[in-house]
Amino acid sequence: MLYSMLAKFFLKKANWKDELTKSGNKVVALANSYRWFLSQKKENIPKLQTLEDFKKWVPLSNKQSVFEDKNLNELTRGKTRDVRFVMMSSGSSEKFSIGAFTKKEMKIAAFNTDLFLDLFFGAKKNQTLIINSSSMGVKVFSNHTVSDTGPRTDIVIGLLKSVAIHYDKVFIIGDPIFIKLMVEESLEKNIDWTTINAYFISGGEWMPQTLRDYVHKITGKSAEKPENGFWVGTYGITEIGYPLLFENAVLVSLRSKRKCVKHIVDAKSNNPRFTTPFYFLFRANSFYLEEIEQANFL
Repeated sequence: MLYSMLAKFFLKKANWKDELTKSGNKVVALANSYRWFLSQKKENIPKLQTLEDFKKWVPLSNKQSVFEDKNLNELTRGKTRDVRFVMMSSGSSEKFSIGAFTKKEMKIAAFNTDLFLDLFFGAKKNQTLIINSSSMGVKVFSNHTVSDTGPRTDIVIGLLKSVAIHYDKVFIIGDPIFIKLMVEESLEKNIDWTTINAYFISGGEWMPQTLRDYVHKITGKSAEKPENGFWVGTYGITEIGYPLLFENAVLVSLRSKRKCVKHIVDAKSNNPRFTTPFYFLFRANSFYLEEIEQANFL
C-alpha cells in the first residue's frame, strides 16, 4: 500500500519526474567507477548493460574494503586537484572513511538534498531554513538558506528567535539526544514551537520511539499533521552527503501508533518479546543495494 501511495505521489511531482526515472542510468555510472578500479588490476571488463551484468563484476563493498588500501588519489580517480571539500566519518567503526567533493559533486549533493526536502516536505514552495547542528564538521549541501551551528543549543535557540521567524519551514538536523536537550532548553527560553513549522531530522544513531513521542508532545508536533512539522529519521552515508534510508510522515505515524509491533519468541527462555521496528524508504534513484544471502543474517 505504501509503495502504491508513493508512486502516485511521485507522479504528481512533474518537475522531478525525469530525475526520479534515472535509476537505470545509475548502474552505468557505478559501473564506470568500478571499471576504473578494476582496470588497475588489469581486469578485462566487458560492457555492462544490465543490472545482472553489473552484479557479476561488482564486489560487495563495505567501509573496510573500500578505505583499507586506497588513498585519496585512488578514491578520486587521480583527480585530487579538483577536490574542494573533504568530509570525514566519525570513525566509530574503527576505520575512518573519506568524502571528497568537487564543485560539480557539491552541486549534485545540494540538488539531491533539495529534491529530498521538496518531495517529502514541500520545501521548494516555501522559504526554507536549514539549521545544521551536526557534529564532526558534517556539511549539509543545499540551495536553501543554511546555518551551520554545530551542537550548540544556545545558537540554535538564538536562530529560532531571530531568524527562523522569517521562514515558512525550518529543518533542524542533529543527533537525537541533542534535539531532546535543545527542545527542553528552548521551552525554558520561551520558544513557542506551535508557531514554527519545524522538522527535526536525525540520523546515524538509533532513536527510541518513546524519545520521539516525548519531543512531539512537548513541541506540539505530530506526523498526523506533517505540515506543522515532526521528527523524521534518516540513515545514510554522511561522507557522500546522502540519506540512504529515510522515514516519511506515513511511516512515522505507523510507528508512533505501534501498528508495526513485531512479536518475537526468545529462543532461550521461550518467552515472547515485543519490538517496534523502524520502516524506511530507500532512495532507489540514487543507490544500488544488494541483499546478502547467508544463514543467520538479520
